[in-house]
This record gives sequence, C-alpha cells and structure tokens, in this order.
Amino acid sequence: MTIAPGDYEPVRTVFDTVPHPHRTLAGELLRWSAHAFRPDWKYTPEQVRILARWYELRDDAVPEDPNDPETR
Repeated sequence: MTIAPGDYEPVRTVFDTVPHPHRTLAGELLRWSAHAFRPDWKYTPEQVRILARWYELRDDAVPEDPNDPETR
C-alpha cells in the first residue's frame, strides 16, 4: 500500500485562527526581525500564524480603542 502526501490531514492542537492585530505582539516581532535578520529572510504564512497565536495578549492586557469594534 502506497501512502500519498494528501492522504492525511494535519493534526491541529489549537484552532487555526489568527488573533486580531490589537491582540498580539507578533507584528512588533516581525518588524524587529526584518531589521535583525538577513535581508532575504521571509517567514512562511504558517510561521506568521504561529507567532500571532504564541504572542496573543490576554483579555485584560488589551487596551480599549474606541475606534475599533474588536476592542470595545
């Protein structure tokens, strides 16, 4: 029996979502790494999602923004 690469779905341990930009510090990390790493360094979309989830802020750490319905 031969197993093709598409025969299995990836195993997810968390929901594959990305938090709102106000709820993660990943943007700061990505901006910093753009200056700290080689100029040709690029994150994959999967790596960006993982960073966004890893650096997601708790509910009590997110400041309210009256112009943003996501943080009200």
